[in-house]
Amino acid sequence: MKTILIILSVILTACNSSNEKMTVTSHKANGSITNFEAKGNLMSTKALGCVPIESLSSEYTPADIYHGVAACIKQKKFITGVELYGLAGVYGRFDQLRMIDRSSRQAMKALRVKHFSTLSKEDYLTFRKTLKSTLNISNPQFHDYCDRINKLGKPTYTPTYMIKHGMSAFTGSPSGVKPSFDSNAGWQESLDKYLHCA
Repeated sequence: MKTILIILSVILTACNSSNEKMTVTSHKANGSITNFEAKGNLMSTKALGCVPIESLSSEYTPADIYHGVAACIKQKKFITGVELYGLAGVYGRFDQLRMIDRSSRQAMKALRVKHFSTLSKEDYLTFRKTLKSTLNISNPQFHDYCDRINKLGKPTYTPTYMIKHGMSAFTGSPSGVKPSFDSNAGWQESLDKYLHCA
C-alpha cells in the first residue's frame, strides 16, 4: 500500500503542470492514507451561520451555504437548515452542469460528508425527516419555497470550490466552466430536476 501511495504521489506531482500549491495530509489508522488537496478545493469564502435564505444572494456558493445548514441543525432549527440545504443543492446542481471536468462534480458529495460527519445521529435523523416533509411537492408551502429560490436567481460566483475538487487540478487538463454553457437553461434544469419546482 505504501508503494502505491508513493507512486501516486510521484504521478500527481509530475502531472501538476499548473504548479499550484497543494496541501498534503496523512492519517494513520490501520495503514497510511495520504490526501492530496488542491488549493481552493471545497473552499468557503463566506461561511454562514443559521440564516434564512432571504438574507442571502446569488454570490454564496454551496461551500458557504453548507456551513449554515450544519449550524441550523446543531441549533435544532431544522426547517431553516432544510431550506438552506435545498438552495445549496440547486446551486450545486447548476455548478455540476457547467463543469468541464466531470470528476469535479463529486464536490457536492464531499461537502455533505464534511459538514454532516460532525452531527449527532439524533440530529441528523431529525433533519432527514424534516427534509422529506418540507421539500415535498405535496407540502402546501413547497411552491412558495421554489419561488423564493427562483427569486434569488442563478449563481453569480465562480465555482472555484468545485473546479479545484476535480482531477484537472492535478493533471493540468481542461477545467473550469464550459464556455458555451447556457446558464438560463442550466438554472431551469437545476430547479426542475433537483427540487422538482416545475
